[in-house]
Amino acid sequence: MASASAPLKEAAKAAKRILMCRPTYFQVTYSINPWMDMRRGVNRPRAMEQWEKLKTTLEGCGARVEVMEADGAESFPDMVFSANAAVVKGSKAYLANFAHPERKGERYFFEQWFTKNGYECVGDRDIAFEGM
Repeated sequence: MASASAPLKEAAKAAKRILMCRPTYFQVTYSINPWMDMRRGVNRPRAMEQWEKLKTTLEGCGARVEVMEADGAESFPDMVFSANAAVVKGSKAYLANFAHPERKGERYFFEQWFTKNGYECVGDRDIAFEGM
């Protein structure tokens, strides 16, 4: 494994826990930002390989990585971008209220994960907010 960059090492040290969701259902079937190009397909084996490498690198930098499985979330290919799910402060998870209809259903799955893992879930459903 290549050496992690200094900023990555610092970020991993600063975060007590990092939530990652496997790219099991990752694909580009719609475009809601400039980085989503529907003309390019997703190489799922490569995406999984890159995801595993990122996870291993973060752990190697001292981060505690929590993995959320996307079971039942086949309709939500962007769940892999779990940094958008919430902002966590102490034992509270301020859940995202996604602006785009394509992502709104993710909130249910992230709320289930955070609740199961001991967080109090808060967040106004009337205000568009997307984590990080």
